[in-house]
Amino acid sequence: MKSVTVQYVNVYLPHKRSRKIKNYSYLTKTDQYSKDIFNPSIIKDFYPTRPNNMEDVSLYEFVAIYKLDKIRDNREREYKLRSKPVLPNHRKFNPMQEAERDDFYYLPIFLFVPFRDESTLVMAGETMEEALRRHREASIRGIENHFNKLQKLLEAGRNWNKIVDARNKASFTEELPDNKEDDEPQLLGEIMKAVAHIADMHINVPNLTLEQREAMLNVDQERIFDKIKSHLISQREREDVLGMSLQTT
Repeated sequence: MKSVTVQYVNVYLPHKRSRKIKNYSYLTKTDQYSKDIFNPSIIKDFYPTRPNNMEDVSLYEFVAIYKLDKIRDNREREYKLRSKPVLPNHRKFNPMQEAERDDFYYLPIFLFVPFRDESTLVMAGETMEEALRRHREASIRGIENHFNKLQKLLEAGRNWNKIVDARNKASFTEELPDNKEDDEPQLLGEIMKAVAHIADMHINVPNLTLEQREAMLNVDQERIFDKIKSHLISQREREDVLGMSLQTT
């Protein structure tokens, strides 16, 4: 049986948490007015200052699959994926006990809603239960938007296949039935837009080249992307040939 590394996460409400103070020998060497008295904390120090390309990473994901790689000269931290994920462990709360009820509702918000400033997770005057319901509804809307984008991508892919089949049957010389040729630019635009949505859904990493983004597509996305690229290349070649023929006449 494979062993699992467990990482404890303090999921109590902020005002109930405590922080570890640095050792006595260190404190005696610092300025008496220094506020640098606490040990670095995942919750207070590392997670809120994660790189921008990890903006949508939740605290749970951050603990489970990322580890500190190095610290740059400008003190900016860089992270890398763990070779083996760890299991975030935390206190379990009982909603039937009034003293733990708020902690119970706050726990899933804290672990699974990405944040920079923890104080933004719960709005002023909002109960923990209301905050959880609000975040849950926002998550459902996000999932629905994600699903709709995938549906548009699949529909655009099916339309593209119809165009390709019609063009192949016509051998690119005969007029396409049902004016399919007139629909091609619009459908091509839909597919390009759908592929662009892939970046929003899966690739929130800046400064990637087109080749790097293409390498990160799944099989279906890559198939559509290749068709688009092939079409644009062949279209460009036809335009070049047409331009050369016009110059020689």
